[in-house]
Amino acid sequence: MANKTRIIRSVESTPQNYTPLSNNLLQNKHLSLDTRGLLCYLISLPSTWVVYKHNIRQELGFGRKKMDRIWSEAKKGGYLKTEKFREKDGTWNYIYTISDVPLSTAPLSNVGSSTAGKGGTIISNNTESNNKESKELKKKVYSL
Repeated sequence: MANKTRIIRSVESTPQNYTPLSNNLLQNKHLSLDTRGLLCYLISLPSTWVVYKHNIRQELGFGRKKMDRIWSEAKKGGYLKTEKFREKDGTWNYIYTISDVPLSTAPLSNVGSSTAGKGGTIISNNTESNNKESKELKKKVYSL
């Protein structure tokens, strides 16, 4: 089993090879430019992409401390949610939810959403159901 990634875009993506983003993220002065840049990069990835934090860090040339600071800032800002779970074999994996609007403040729809990862992830229709759906996803993961 691999990590799973759920990228939620507030605006529907188009096949013309560009990613529309919310101005909320782009103009958020509470986030560093590094954090905004990382989030924009992650949101622009294809729907089949699975995020591995260490691979992103290496690809972007970030040191571990810098990546941890940026990752933490994105989580505190509400743009990144990390859920850790244990596989049947004892290894740890993650479910990452990344959005261009804070996950805790805006109702989200399926428009512009993409998922990636083995086992089929669930796209949330709103932030209140994230917890319930995450538990259901973990049940699915364990049943594979």
